[in-house]
Amino acid sequence: MQKRKAKAEPLTIPVKEIVSKRLRTKWGEAVVDGTIVLNSSLKGYRRLLYLAHEAAHLARWKLTEREVRSVSTKIARVLWRDGYRRKDGR
Repeated sequence: MQKRKAKAEPLTIPVKEIVSKRLRTKWGEAVVDGTIVLNSSLKGYRRLLYLAHEAAHLARWKLTEREVRSVSTKIARVLWRDGYRRKDGR
């Protein structure tokens, strides 16, 4: 008798865009509760890059910053070249 594969739960990561003194010197941060906070001035490819960067932090907390940068840059490049853009055009 074959076992049924469990369906993967959809991944939902709340992304908040804020402008604050706290993020004037940073582009984003991954919060322990699973939220990604991005500086609202980010647009286009840079927003995708920092979104991937912070998502990598959430996925693997133990990666070094260098490893996170490497992985997130590769992911962002692949997605951007494949045409991924925000629906609202920003």
